[in-house]
Amino acid sequence: VDGEFNEWSPWYSNSLQDLEDSEIRRYAVQETAETWTVINHLLALRKRIPSTVEAIINGDGKLMADIGCGAGGSLLAYQAMGWKTVGVEPGKRAGDYARNTLKFDVKNGDYSESSFPPNSLDMIHSYHTVEHVPFPYDFINLFYYHLRPGGILYIETPNVLDTAKSQLGFEHISLFSKRTFTQTIKSCGFIIIRILDRSKYPTHGIGVLARKREDIG
Repeated sequence: VDGEFNEWSPWYSNSLQDLEDSEIRRYAVQETAETWTVINHLLALRKRIPSTVEAIINGDGKLMADIGCGAGGSLLAYQAMGWKTVGVEPGKRAGDYARNTLKFDVKNGDYSESSFPPNSLDMIHSYHTVEHVPFPYDFINLFYYHLRPGGILYIETPNVLDTAKSQLGFEHISLFSKRTFTQTIKSCGFIIIRILDRSKYPTHGIGVLARKREDIG
């Protein structure tokens, strides 16, 4: 799989390459704010999925990776919750800001099998990234490969059926409905914990919270 499908740089974050430092900073702030909307959405579900929400808001030094971390704003949010963080970002301009200015551990380049050892991550966060990937099944399957048994996945993508905001363009090449998105995640072996309707937020997304099976090594 490694090296065959992961040439997603041409489809992702190209628009960030020409931004000034001040614009990159604003982009990072926006990323942090958007991540907190996800966390607050999950906090509202605390009584329904208490163990999963508690595991997310109390990172306790466990390792989470943001795949498509942009300028690193989401890593700030997870760091504040006690996670040890690492990011993967193919866009050099954004990745350099996350690494050099925010001082995060960010791997600049495409996400691939060799990005992490197998079964090494406690959580993966991937926010509006998979729609830029030409082979999304293989992409999500790598999340399963890198997560430890019982590891948590939060992944969000635009809803192609949400007519309030067209998702065509924006370098989006893999678009999903709620049904096709959850089917794809399940087909990669994940157990779905919760599907979040994110249509009220500006990105008009479908959020899926899932786990890797405990009995898989």
